[in-house]
Amino acid sequence: MVFQNYAIYPTMSVRDNIEFGLRNNGVPKAQRTELVESISETVGLKDYLDRKPSTLSGGQRQRVALARAMVKKPGVFLMDEPLSNLDAKLRVQMRIELIELHKKLGSTFVYVTHDQVEAMSMADKIVLMNKGEIQQEAPPAVMYRKPSNQFTAQFIGVPPMNIGSMANANAQFGFRPESAVLSTAPVEEAFKSKGRIITREMLGSETIYQIKNDTHTFMMKSTNDQYDAGQEVYYGV
Repeated sequence: MVFQNYAIYPTMSVRDNIEFGLRNNGVPKAQRTELVESISETVGLKDYLDRKPSTLSGGQRQRVALARAMVKKPGVFLMDEPLSNLDAKLRVQMRIELIELHKKLGSTFVYVTHDQVEAMSMADKIVLMNKGEIQQEAPPAVMYRKPSNQFTAQFIGVPPMNIGSMANANAQFGFRPESAVLSTAPVEEAFKSKGRIITREMLGSETIYQIKNDTHTFMMKSTNDQYDAGQEVYYGV
């Protein structure tokens, strides 16, 4: 088990914390040393093996807890938000390491997270829950492209799926922000309208626009950053 709170022994060194379970199980010293060295390098702790947890950052302590579980080579990993205390760069690195570790070991990983990026990038199957009830159980691609209900549709995806009401009908429609086409001239898409850009977020390779018309406000994601806040545009899906 790997917890969100570290649950590591403060009086032991990093090395002793990682090999504690191995020592209790009677694993020979040479094998313990080899396992600890290998796993500590994987999680970026090789230079910290002789330090006490109190001298480490929160992220480093979480990596000690992760290494302690990994070193035992268990059949099932139970992880409760193990990367939540890491900085953004290290979180990306550790996601890759966990994916590679999963492929290498072939073990079952049960991974609890509120971070949809972690779920989408790491999971073979996502079980999405709301208030204790399963909303959908599916591979990431299926959950993204074919959400089974509105909660799933608006939980998965950044920005979330746009939802609007159909005029004169007891129905709703939805579309992903990246499915929209923006233009300064009328568009030929099946669903089309005109609105004004309320906000503009330039994120590098893509720009997110918030567009408002008479009845709805939608989020659009585009690789075109030429539009400005306050500008009237045509959009279609």
